[in-house]
Amino acid sequence: MSHSCCFQANHDTWHFGVMDNGGANATMLEAARLLALQTRDWQRGLRICFWSGHSHGRYSGSAWYADEYFDELDRRCVAHVNVDSTGGEGASILTNSGVIDELKPLAADTIERLTGQKHAGRRHGRAADQSFWGVGIPSMFGSLSHQPPGPVKMLTALGWWWHTPHDTEEHIDPDNLLRDTQIVLEVLWRLLTSPILPLDYTVYAEALGKQVARLQTELAGRIDISVLANAIDELRVNANAIVKAKDASAAKVARINASLMRASRHLVPLNYTSGERFHHDPALPHPAWPSLEGLRALAALPPASPETAFYAVHARQVRNRLAHALSQANAALRAALED
Repeated sequence: MSHSCCFQANHDTWHFGVMDNGGANATMLEAARLLALQTRDWQRGLRICFWSGHSHGRYSGSAWYADEYFDELDRRCVAHVNVDSTGGEGASILTNSGVIDELKPLAADTIERLTGQKHAGRRHGRAADQSFWGVGIPSMFGSLSHQPPGPVKMLTALGWWWHTPHDTEEHIDPDNLLRDTQIVLEVLWRLLTSPILPLDYTVYAEALGKQVARLQTELAGRIDISVLANAIDELRVNANAIVKAKDASAAKVARINASLMRASRHLVPLNYTSGERFHHDPALPHPAWPSLEGLRALAALPPASPETAFYAVHARQVRNRLAHALSQANAALRAALED
C-alpha cells in the first residue's frame, strides 16, 4: 500500500507509569492486533511507533523520526493518531481531546456513537509527540479521556497520580480502558478503510476564516489581506465539493485522496507551526494559528506608531506565505474535482 496512517504513543514513563503510558501502550497493542485480523479491508497501511524521549527529551524521539524520514512521511502519511493515558480511573469526560480542525468531524462522530457524549474538541497543544505538523500531517488525540472537575484543582485532568510514584495498577479502570480502546480502534478503522480520506477542510476554512476576518477589521487601512479572505472562500467551496463527493470511480477516489494529502502539506503548517516546515517550534505553549503572528503584531501597534513601517514588512511577508499556501492547497483540491 502506497499510503499509511501513523499510530503512535510514547513508551517512556515517570515512575511506574501504569496509566501514563502503560494504558495507552496496551490500547495500541490491542488495536493493532484486531486491525491486523482485517487487513483485507484496508485501503492503506498502518505504521505503529513507540517513542522514547517524550518527557525528558520533549518529543525528541518523534522529532528525530520526522527529520530522518521527512520525505517518506511527506509522500505516504495520511494522518497521525496519538494515544496517551487511556483507561484512567474516574476518567469519564470524552469531550475535550485535542483534534486538528479537519479531523474534528471524525472524532465527534466516533465519540458520540460509542459513548453518547458530544465531542467539543480543543486545540492541540505542543504535546503528545505532535512532531509532524511541519510535514503537514493532520493529527488527532493524545490524552483521550479526562477527569471531571472536582473540589480539588489538579495539575492535570489525567488524575492526581499522573507523573507521580502512585501511577500504579489500581488507577486503571478496565471498563474505561475498553471504552477508550474502542474509540481509537474505530477511528483507525475509518482512516484505514474509508475510500475517501475523512479530512473535512470546510471545518478548517471556517476556523481560519474567523481569524482572518478579525484581522481584516484590525488592519483596515494598514495592509490589504483580502487575498487571504478570497482564498479561504475558495477553499471552503472546494472542500465542500469533496465532502459531498459520492459514488466516485476508483480513479477519481485516488485523485481526491492524493489531492487531500497535497493540500494538507500546505494547510497543516499554517494552523500549527510558525510557517517553517523543516524546523520544529519549541515544545512550549504557542498561540492559535501561529503563522498569523506577523499580521497580529502589526494589528497590535497603535495606528500612528513610528515602527509601523518595519512591522508592515514582516506582515506583508506573512500575508504572502499564507496566500501562497492557500493557493497551492486550492490548486490541489481543484485538480481532484476535474472530470
